[in-house]
Amino acid sequence: KKHNVSLVTNDHVETLTKMADNTITVSAVDRSTVKVNDMEKVERQKAIFALALGDDFNFTSTAEDVRFFADVELFANASLIGVFMFSLFAFGLFIATFWDSSEDSAALVLVAGGIIAYFCANPYLLSLVDWRNAVEEEAEALMHSSKELNRTLKTMLTVFIIFLISWAEFGVVNATTDGLSQIKFWVAMFFDSASLTFPMICTGIYTKLDFQTAQILGSLPFLLMIFLSTTFSPGSGVEGLKELRYLFSRFYFWVSPRCFFSQHDCTGCIIPVKLTYLFPVQNSAWFLAWRTAWKVVPKI
Repeated sequence: KKHNVSLVTNDHVETLTKMADNTITVSAVDRSTVKVNDMEKVERQKAIFALALGDDFNFTSTAEDVRFFADVELFANASLIGVFMFSLFAFGLFIATFWDSSEDSAALVLVAGGIIAYFCANPYLLSLVDWRNAVEEEAEALMHSSKELNRTLKTMLTVFIIFLISWAEFGVVNATTDGLSQIKFWVAMFFDSASLTFPMICTGIYTKLDFQTAQILGSLPFLLMIFLSTTFSPGSGVEGLKELRYLFSRFYFWVSPRCFFSQHDCTGCIIPVKLTYLFPVQNSAWFLAWRTAWKVVPKI
C-alpha cells in the first residue's frame, strides 16, 4: 500500500487535515502513544505497523518470524560454536583430571560434573540480556511483531542447550567412575542443572532488568544451593534455617537412593515423592512463576 507523506507548515495543517482520510497526531510530551483520528492513546508501535503495512497489517507472528529466528539464532550464531568449543574443552579436561576415579569417589565426581555443566551453559545464559535488548530494538526498527515468539523460541533453544550439556555431563561422569550409569541419574542431572539455570533464563529474557541485576538475581539459586541445600555438609545448619533444603532439587538428589529411586518412603523427609516427579514439578513452577510475574508486572 502506498502512502503520500508531506512536510508542511502550520498554515497548511488545517487544510490538509480536512483533505486526509486519516490523521495521526504525535504529542510532544508523551511519545509512547499517538492520536489516530478520534482514537486517543493508541500505542505508537502499533500505529507504525499499521502505517507501514496498510490494509495488510496483522499484529501476529508468522512462519517468516520462525524462519528469521532459525537463520539468525541457529545457522548464523557464533555463540553456539563458542559454547560447544568451551564445553568440549571443559569436559575434555574433566575426563583427563578425573580419569579412573574409584567408585567410592563417585559422589565427588558427580559434584564436579554438575559444576562444570553449570559453567558450560553460563556464557550463553549471560548473553540473554543483550539478546533481549537487541530483539526489542530490532522489532521496532524492522517493524515486526515477533518479540513474544522470539522469547519463546529463545527459551526453548536455551533449555535444549542445557539438555545437551546434561547428556555430556552424564557421559563424562560415567567415563571416569562407575555406579552412575542408570538413566535415573541423567534425569537427576538434567533437572538439577535446570533448577539452577531457569532463573537466569527468566531474568535474561522475560524482564527489563539491566545486565548486572539480572546476573545477580539469576545466579542466586546457584549460590543459595551451596548455602541452603545442605548437600555439601549433610545434616548441618541451624534448626529452622536448614529446613529450606526442601526447596532445592539437589537435596533430593543426595537423599538416600531408597527415597526416590525405589518404592520406599523417605526417612526424615517431609515430602515423600519420587525424584522423577519432583524435578519436573519444581522447575515448571520456577518457569510459570516468572512468566506470571512478567505478565503482571511488565515494566519490572
